[in-house]
Amino acid sequence: IGAHVDDYDVFLIQTAGLRRWEVGKRPISHQEESESLIKNIDVRILESWKDEVENDLTQDFVLEPGDVLYIPPRYGHCGTALVDKSMTLSVGLRAPSAKELIVKMIDDVSGNFMDEPLVARYTDHELLSPIANELDAVPRFQRDELTNVVKGKGKELVMNAISSMLDDDAYFDKFFGKLVTESNRLRIDYPVSLNDLGHDDRLDLGIWGDANSSIKAVADGEGFLYAAEGVAWAYSKLDVEDEQVCRIFVDGKVWEVALELDDITSITFVRDMIKTRQISCQLLQRQALPKELL
Repeated sequence: IGAHVDDYDVFLIQTAGLRRWEVGKRPISHQEESESLIKNIDVRILESWKDEVENDLTQDFVLEPGDVLYIPPRYGHCGTALVDKSMTLSVGLRAPSAKELIVKMIDDVSGNFMDEPLVARYTDHELLSPIANELDAVPRFQRDELTNVVKGKGKELVMNAISSMLDDDAYFDKFFGKLVTESNRLRIDYPVSLNDLGHDDRLDLGIWGDANSSIKAVADGEGFLYAAEGVAWAYSKLDVEDEQVCRIFVDGKVWEVALELDDITSITFVRDMIKTRQISCQLLQRQALPKELL
């Protein structure tokens, strides 16, 4: 494994054999990384890592089976197997960067948002008054010149559009919840969603081929519903148009449930469901729940 840095927290889990890890003692900035990469290869490998080692800017760790090594974001690290059969699992706790949030937000609003600040276009009424400008002793602008005033108006246009999104708590809650729970990896051999199964395939599953009958079966103690591994869950509670709602986010999708004022029962149910990643008979029978939540 060549020397590199990651933008997120990484846990290295040694499952077999031995591996030595050289870990930097300092974070490496994006600029420094960019200037230190080996040219003309598809992966981001630090060419300057040898200098880090020679200048005593690294420390060594030898991992045996069962050992776990934590690497903070932006700290360089380089792994070398010490035996033929060596295996390390790398678990990255990814988090969105400001750049990713901006790009995703642009994609999200491009076809969904029609608020005035987002569809407003650059205008400058002074440009439409050439006669007034020519009569001034000192012209206020020169044609084709991007003055500070012109650029300021452009900045104001962008800032108004961004503010309209960030000031909309309901919109940003939904956008952020979907973003942080969506998966960025292709899953293989995952169970197919009921919505994607044909009628006959759903019949073959019996009571588990229908969402409503599945919940009833769980409530009757006939089984459990477990969250698939690798699927992220989250929830939020907020006020939307004079009512309280609970939003449940799963794998980039969102479900919204209206709540009664100070509805502790529903929030506790959602919190416990996400915490345990399952729906059980005991969870369903704790207290009466709103029909919409089921």
